[in-house]
Amino acid sequence: MDPLTQGLLGAVASQALFTKRLGRWAGLIGFVAGVAPDLDVLWTDPSDPVHGFVYHRHITHALFVIPFGGALMALAFLFVPRLRKRRRWVVAAATVGWATHGLLDACTSYGTQLLLPFSNARIAWDILPIVDLFFTPLLLVGVGIAAWRRKPRAARIALAIAGLYACCGIWMHARALSAQRVIADSRGHVVERSRAMPAPGTLVLWRSIYVHDGAMYADGVRTPYVGETLVRPGTSHPLAAFEGGTAEAERVFDAFAWFSDGFVGVVESESPRVVADMRYSTESHDFAPLWGIRYGAEGPDNWSTTGRDGYAGRLLRLLLDGDPAWHPLRELRSVGPSGQKTQAVEHDEHGAALVPEDAEDQRE
Repeated sequence: MDPLTQGLLGAVASQALFTKRLGRWAGLIGFVAGVAPDLDVLWTDPSDPVHGFVYHRHITHALFVIPFGGALMALAFLFVPRLRKRRRWVVAAATVGWATHGLLDACTSYGTQLLLPFSNARIAWDILPIVDLFFTPLLLVGVGIAAWRRKPRAARIALAIAGLYACCGIWMHARALSAQRVIADSRGHVVERSRAMPAPGTLVLWRSIYVHDGAMYADGVRTPYVGETLVRPGTSHPLAAFEGGTAEAERVFDAFAWFSDGFVGVVESESPRVVADMRYSTESHDFAPLWGIRYGAEGPDNWSTTGRDGYAGRLLRLLLDGDPAWHPLRELRSVGPSGQKTQAVEHDEHGAALVPEDAEDQRE
């Protein structure tokens, strides 16, 4: 999540629990502690193109570090004379604020190393966008009212609604994965691994991406709050593999592939060779990546595109005006080996194929 949302969640959680003990200080302590884990961005190595990918959302985001991080952040506030007598509550507020950071990051799609130092697995639940047009304003209103009235009620209400919104994200994510199974079934594909990720700004638009037989397949999925699921069948792109080179070049490739959850592909329009993170694209149904690694004559280096420009306008038009390229999930047709479309295959709400009654009679 963006730093503002991280700070607001830390503030509203601290206000909900400690306003009666700390007054307006509860929100400030929670905000600062909620942002603090992202200070790992200051630890950079310009000579290493994957340093930021590997070490951002690293140890400062781990569950193991929460009590230590909270205690460290509390020290700064204990220089305030009026807070010294309430040091236990200051430490508690800072710890709660710190704890919200890694957990909120894990709700997004980037992945957070919550289990360090025991595992470097990137935990990503894919249930909230990296920037959300509802979640952040909700927290801002709750923090503002709680600070103004010096009462925890508004913070508690905002925190409860935020929790319900996250639960809505779980439901929407399940719908997107269900649609993904229907899409793959209609193509006769076996899904080897997959992700369904909310587009920045909303829980209504999702990017489905899965791997089958050495290629990635991307499709758009819309999950309206009211109404049936819509899909936009997309394109495919071959998975990239390391093509040889120095040990340093292989280390960079392996680190970037780990960060990208294995969804890496070559950007065919770029030269020298660019290996990109195909999880993210300017369009949910296509492969127009945002960042990657360029393998030039001087060695690997960072690559990015400006293709994200205009995204907000495109998203707004899609949500308000619709797009004829999107079709109800139930209308999906399976495609045979000859490329001809066959009879539509109906699926239940869980994505399982429904067998027509006459087909059952023929089997009998």
